[in-house]
Parts: sequence; C-alpha cells; structure tokens
Amino acid sequence: MLMFHFTKPASHASARQGLDMLLMALSLDQPCCAVYSGKAILQLLEPKGSFDPLKKLGLLDAVFDFAEIYVDSASLAENHLLASSFRVPVKVIDSLKIEQLNQQAKHKLQF
Repeated sequence: MLMFHFTKPASHASARQGLDMLLMALSLDQPCCAVYSGKAILQLLEPKGSFDPLKKLGLLDAVFDFAEIYVDSASLAENHLLASSFRVPVKVIDSLKIEQLNQQAKHKLQF
C-alpha cells in the first residue's frame, strides 16, 4: 500500500503535487490511503473563492470510488471542524490508527 500523508496547508505547492500523484497511483490501480493531519485538513474544505487549485479532489470519490481518506481527530478538534465539513467523505482516526497505517504501508510519501 502507498500511504500519502498530507501535512501542508492548501496554499502549499505540495498539496497539489501530492493530489496529482495520488490520482496517478489510483489510475494505475495501486492500493493507497490518504492521511490528512495538521493544517492539511483545510485542503479538504470547499474553497472560499472561485480559484480552486485542488478541484481534482472530487475525482477521488466520483471517478475512483476511493474511500481511504483519513483525517486526524486531533487536527479536526484543533481546527474546530466536523467530518461533514469536507467536500469528500472522510474517516476520522486517531494517532494510533495513523501509526498502524504507517506500519502497514510499503511506501510512504509526505506532502
């Protein structure tokens, strides 16, 4: 499994690069999971303006039926958000589960 761990805010270039790489891996039928922690969870919110560099997020569910999007529960609480706040379906997990995913992953990529 490829683990994509997003840690940077939506404005950081690696947010878009990581999403593009995740989409590419999914298009090649690679088993993947995406973990969002820290300010990276803000990438999953609807944009405030018309400019949306992460508009491809919708492809994860719509095209690839990708359901392995995880959000760190502590980051969710720190940012006063709910899982229902995001534009894609997410699973809320704690740091122990993140560590388990990290152990199961054959390759880890951090963005």
